[in-house]
Amino acid sequence: MANGRPPGLPLDPQNPTSAPQQAVKIGKRNRLVLPQHIAASIPWIKAEGKPIDALGIFEAPGKIVLASWDTAALVLERRTELVEAAKTDVEAAEMLRRLEDCYRKVHIQTGLRIVLTTDWFVHLDPERGKLTHVYVARTAGVLQILSPAYRNMELAEFSRSEGGLP
Repeated sequence: MANGRPPGLPLDPQNPTSAPQQAVKIGKRNRLVLPQHIAASIPWIKAEGKPIDALGIFEAPGKIVLASWDTAALVLERRTELVEAAKTDVEAAEMLRRLEDCYRKVHIQTGLRIVLTTDWFVHLDPERGKLTHVYVARTAGVLQILSPAYRNMELAEFSRSEGGLP
C-alpha cells in the first residue's frame, strides 16, 4: 500500500472493528511506521507522537506483541531474581537467557517509528530473516506485529474453525 492512501473499506461500516489491522511496508533503514489510526486507539501510546517505550514480547515465530511498558514490572522483577540465581545455578542462567530472548524494551520514536533490528527480522521470518512487509494489528490494548506467513497461518486456522462461513 502506498503511503497516504486510506486503508481498505471496512467489512461492516455500521459496526467498526475493535481489532483493526493493516499491512505495512518496512521502510529504508529497517524502519516500521505504525499506522496512525491503529496506534491512536491504544491508550498507552501518546497520540501526539512523542517517543515512548513499550514491552516487546517475542511470543511465537512470526509474532511480536507490543504492550505498555507499565506491564514490564513483573518481567523485570523476575529478571532480577534470575540474575542473582544465575551466578551459581546453570538452570537459572538458561532461564535468564530465555527471558531476555522473549522480552525486549522497544523504543517507539517520534512519528510512531520503530527501528527493526536483525533479531526482529529473524524472529518474524525465521526461514529467511528478510521481510518487506508486516501486518500491524490491535487487540485488547496491545499491538501485534505479524509476519505475512504467521497471519496466513492464522487465517487458515480461522477458516477451518469457522466451517459454517462461506
